[in-house]
Amino acid sequence: TVEEPGSYQVQVTINDCVSELSDAVIMVTTGSDAAANGEVSLFPNPVSEEFAIQGIEDDLLHSEVIDLMGRTVALPLRKTDDQYSGDAGELRQGHYVLRIVTATKSYRTRLVKQ
Repeated sequence: TVEEPGSYQVQVTINDCVSELSDAVIMVTTGSDAAANGEVSLFPNPVSEEFAIQGIEDDLLHSEVIDLMGRTVALPLRKTDDQYSGDAGELRQGHYVLRIVTATKSYRTRLVKQ
């Protein structure tokens, strides 16, 4: 099971026979149990610039977006009242995974940039 985005290769071993490494495959995770359970919601989505996130209970330690090639870019979030907000204006159009890390949880949710 792939739990972290990245480049993965496979090598098969049977008895004393070992295969060559397969071609690399880029894997992007698209969610987590927390996101699937509705604990965090991002809106609007698709987003053009500003967006809001609800459901994060702890103080934020780190936030970033991961593109379909597995590249990460820091995406700062600001706390306002009972939610966080961010600006996706500098992102290129496409599909991303927003990863948010707090002291007790790590959230992942899909972000679509128009």
